[in-house]
Amino acid sequence: MAPATAHRTARTGSVQPADARRKNLKEFKTEALVLAVHAVAVMRPIMILLGFLTACASATRVDEPPPIVSVREHLESPTRLHAATGTSGAITARRWARDGWLSADVPIVLEHGAIDAVVDRDGRLTLTDLELDLAPIEIPANAVGTAARLDHLRLTPITLPLPATTMWTGDDRAVATTALDLELAWAVTIDDATTTLGPQHLPPIIATFTIGGSDGEVDVTVDLSFAGPLWSWFGIIELADLRLQVETSSDRDSDHTPG
Repeated sequence: MAPATAHRTARTGSVQPADARRKNLKEFKTEALVLAVHAVAVMRPIMILLGFLTACASATRVDEPPPIVSVREHLESPTRLHAATGTSGAITARRWARDGWLSADVPIVLEHGAIDAVVDRDGRLTLTDLELDLAPIEIPANAVGTAARLDHLRLTPITLPLPATTMWTGDDRAVATTALDLELAWAVTIDDATTTLGPQHLPPIIATFTIGGSDGEVDVTVDLSFAGPLWSWFGIIELADLRLQVETSSDRDSDHTPG
């Protein structure tokens, strides 16, 4: 009987009591929980830092300025050029009298204007639209025999010109020349009575475009000129010798009176 008892004692001695097992399991779970809490405590600032760096990188990408393109590259896409108000020029008003022509130079002021343009594959400037609204023009009595005012003046193209002869000096400077086929819409006011006149088809107006710009914007100075009569009333009253310079820019904020 003794050996059997010893055997049972040996067997029971190799097996942990249930209370011990539960204690060990509890200690294991506690250690695991402590490790998990410690891991979270360590990872939390790391995740916050990563989130901050990601946000900074995103903000940097948003705030990065767009790449600056050359004037020529800008004009390769259709571009609207806004005219600066107050652009000035002149036209000659004259009247035939017994002793010859009596004439006076009359100032021209631009009220509003815009030009749509694009450069083709060969670098030639092409106009796709143009509108120039002029301020009323006061005609002195000594020029036409009575005081008069030209109102509601607007220049628009009848037909769009062919691509202009364009000479580039680098990608940011060019000069282009073309002839414009323009129509003048207008009215005349005499003694406070305004009469709308028929649209006047003007002779070809020579236009020279001096192209420049910087920082991704396009600036174009347009010089319009014509020597000779533009309009005549029975050879007695004439408007002649147009000179007009229009400053334009692709920047909308350029709509200002030039200094």
